[in-house]
Amino acid sequence: MKKLSVILLACCLCGCKSHKADIMEYENEMTQTLQIDVSQQEMLDIKPFVKSYEYLPLEINQECIIGEVNKIVHTAGRYYILDRRQQKRIYVFDEEGKFLMPIGRMGRGPGEYTHPTDFYVTESAVVVYDMYSHKLNYYDLVGEYIKSETLQYKINEVEYCASDGGLYAVAGDNRDVAEIKDHEILKLSDDKSVSAAYYHNKYSMNYSVEYDLHNCNGEIIYAKPLRSWVFGVDESGCYLKYKFDITPSALPVSIEEVCNGDYARFRDRFADSYAYFNGHYWECDNYVGVGITYCNLPYMSIYDKTTQQVATGIVAASYGQGEDDGMVALPLALNHVVYTEDNAIVGYISHEMIPKNLREKIFGERYDAEFCNPVIVRVELQ
Repeated sequence: MKKLSVILLACCLCGCKSHKADIMEYENEMTQTLQIDVSQQEMLDIKPFVKSYEYLPLEINQECIIGEVNKIVHTAGRYYILDRRQQKRIYVFDEEGKFLMPIGRMGRGPGEYTHPTDFYVTESAVVVYDMYSHKLNYYDLVGEYIKSETLQYKINEVEYCASDGGLYAVAGDNRDVAEIKDHEILKLSDDKSVSAAYYHNKYSMNYSVEYDLHNCNGEIIYAKPLRSWVFGVDESGCYLKYKFDITPSALPVSIEEVCNGDYARFRDRFADSYAYFNGHYWECDNYVGVGITYCNLPYMSIYDKTTQQVATGIVAASYGQGEDDGMVALPLALNHVVYTEDNAIVGYISHEMIPKNLREKIFGERYDAEFCNPVIVRVELQ
C-alpha cells in the first residue's frame, strides 16, 4: 500500500510540473495571486464589506412557481430567471418582483424546448440553449418566438458579452470534431460556427457547477471547479487572471490528469483530504469572491482589490442568536451569487432559510410557508 501511495504521489508531482508549465503560458503582467488560508474554522464576517442590501421577494402564482434558480440575467429593468430542472422554464419579473411572462415552453414544436439548459439576453432577443436538441431558440423581448438554430457541435453553456458582442461557450464532448476536440472554450461567430477554440486540455474533469462562464461587468470569466486559477476570456483568447495559493492541503494541480477526468474518482479518493476551489466565483468593481471547500465546509474568500487583502471564513448564517438584523441571512447568498453589477453582487436565498422575524419583514402578510418563490438578494459593497 505504501508503494502504491508513493507511485501515486510521484505521478501527481510529475503531472504538476507539466500542467504548471501549460498554465504559465497564459500568464501576463496582470495575473494576480490570491493567498487563501482556510486553516481557521471561523464564520466569515461580511459586515465590513456591506454598504447596503435589499431583499426582493418574487410574486408567486400558478403561472410562476419556481422550483430552483439556476441563472439570473438582469437587464433593462427585468429579471430573467431560469429554473432548469424542476419547472424547466424561464420566467420574467420586473424590478418590483412582479411576474411578467414566461419565455418559451416545454415541447418539441417550433419555439419549444426539451431542456432549457442556458440562456442569454441581447438588446433585442432572449436566446435559450437546449442541450438535448443542440439548438438555440430565439424569442423577442416580449416572449414571441422568432427562430431556431441547430448547432453542429456540443456545448454545455453559453455567455454573451454585450461590450464587444462576443458569444462564448463551454465546449461539450466534441471528440469527433477534430478542430475543437479537447478544447474547453469556444468563440462563436454570427452564424454560430466556431471561430476560435481556447485552452486545450484532454484531462478536463467532468465536473462543473453548471455555469463556469461568468459575465462580470462586461468581462467574461471562466472559473472551472477543482482548479487553482480562473481565466479571463476575450476575442484574443484566454488569459490567466487570478491564481489561488490555498493553504493548508491544497489540491495538486495535476488532479484532473491523475483522475483521468473522472470526478467520481476524485470524490471517492481525494475530496475529503484537500482544500479546493468549488466553482463559486464572483467579481465586481472592488472585490472578488472565491468559494473554497475544505473538510466538507463551505468557505468564501473576499479579495479587496484596493488593499490587496483577503478575508476568509465559513459561509453560514448566525441563526438562533436573537438577531433582528436583516444582514443575518446575507452570507448564504454568497454561495448563490448569480451576477454582479458595478460594485453590487446579486444572489438568491430560499425562503425557508430566512429567519422568521426577517421573513415577516420581507413578505408581510403575503408569506405562505408552502408556496413561496426564492428571494433575490442584492448587496451593494463598500
